[in-house]
Amino acid sequence: MKRIVFRTEGKYEDSCRLAVLVMKCAFREKGVKFRPMYISNEQIPDRMKQEFSALGGILEEARFSSFSHAQAAIEGNVEKGINALLISDSFMSWNCPGNVLNKPLENLECYLKRNEISVAIVQDYSEKVPRTRFPKVNGASVLKKYSLDARDSNNEMYCGEAFVLPYGVLPVFFIERKEDQNRLDIRYYASRDYHR
Repeated sequence: MKRIVFRTEGKYEDSCRLAVLVMKCAFREKGVKFRPMYISNEQIPDRMKQEFSALGGILEEARFSSFSHAQAAIEGNVEKGINALLISDSFMSWNCPGNVLNKPLENLECYLKRNEISVAIVQDYSEKVPRTRFPKVNGASVLKKYSLDARDSNNEMYCGEAFVLPYGVLPVFFIERKEDQNRLDIRYYASRDYHR
């Protein structure tokens, strides 16, 4: 299966839920069972624990301080059938030899690529990004369309850098809860220029 690597940004719980929905769309299209692993220094939102459990997912909360420790746990869980990661940007604070991020991150990403593990990086929304410039995702069919687009635009040439790629290189979904109507505003951005 072609893996999907993308980022979701928004309020943490909404961002996690969106990451799961996007992954489900991409996996369902290929007829593959979605078995995620959650890695974060934050607890998974309560409303998601039950859903995650129903998917056969594995939660790894507030456990890791280094890339080597995290990678060993990921490898063990991949052997048990995990095929996707939801990971917060907690990896930016993990210890790495010589305090240089690049090599441990590259090693982890190369392992994930070799084993066809999909990745969703879940982050808070950055106020610097003009989200309103990007197309809206209205309805389940449009979310599926953009989920498949994100999967198909994955460029393995960037393996070793994907977790930290800038906007436009790594596909990104933005989500904001509109308090006035308790509705979700979801937008999608992936620049075609980087995938030719």
